[in-house]
Amino acid sequence: MLLWFFSRQAKPREERNYVIVGAALLPLGLFPPVTNAYREVLDSHSYFFVSRWKWYEWLGIFAPLVLLWWFRRIAQKQNLPVLNFMGQSLVTFGLCFFLVALIITVPARFTNLTELQPMRSLHLVYIVLFVFAGGLLAQFVLRDRGWRWLLLFLPICAGMWITQRQLFPATPHIELPGAAPRNDWVEAFLWIRDHTPVSAYFVLDPDHMEVPGEDQHGFRAIAERSRLADNVKDSGAVTMFPSLAETWREQVQAQAGWINFKADNFRRLKGKFGVNWVVLQKPGVPSLNCPYQNNAVLVCRVE
Repeated sequence: MLLWFFSRQAKPREERNYVIVGAALLPLGLFPPVTNAYREVLDSHSYFFVSRWKWYEWLGIFAPLVLLWWFRRIAQKQNLPVLNFMGQSLVTFGLCFFLVALIITVPARFTNLTELQPMRSLHLVYIVLFVFAGGLLAQFVLRDRGWRWLLLFLPICAGMWITQRQLFPATPHIELPGAAPRNDWVEAFLWIRDHTPVSAYFVLDPDHMEVPGEDQHGFRAIAERSRLADNVKDSGAVTMFPSLAETWREQVQAQAGWINFKADNFRRLKGKFGVNWVVLQKPGVPSLNCPYQNNAVLVCRVE
């Protein structure tokens, strides 16, 4: 819309009216009232609310817009009309979505609209910002000097490699197709995929994706089995589908105090939800039958 506006390519009046009517009717019925369970999920995702952002996160809103405005000034001086046009559109785009974020996430009465997540617009802003920055660097600074390219990209690549190793220390940096996994949790998930019935229903630590060594590997994607809801990944899905909030809260609350769970607690979960398998960290829980274990993880039946 902004590209259309700034390029002044006016549409026929009748078509514009259809667009306006469609935009006005689209939100109706898509945003149900906020329940207590859904509010609990939203409160665990503070980044949905601009008013809760830290000062450096606010810097991340406006710094790219300032840079894009600067790029636009460069474009005007260097006769780069496309960059000038795109810079103007993106700055307006970023400011518009920031205002929308303030409107729907600060007043409490608009809480049910937070699932729109208007600040995700920054994804597009940052992508195009780096494309523009790279283009300007290549054209005016790096040019055809190979040593300049190396001087720029070697530190960037090294920094990214170091950061990734710190974030996922228990997972190989490069995972080749067909290679045996070297992460204990992934090994356990693959064993589950190959040795348990498709109908098997699992329960894991609701915070297992944040356990040291797990490295954010998704159980459902790797094991191809169902499990009870967790605190980490599933809460994000609930923010987009409020109708799941009650089910999510019931299952997560049933797993409260996981670190102290005994065999009877898992039998209680089986009676209530039908789970018949559990994935545990070592040393595990006495009296459970565990047909698989490795250095970190056990896979046990709930009988």
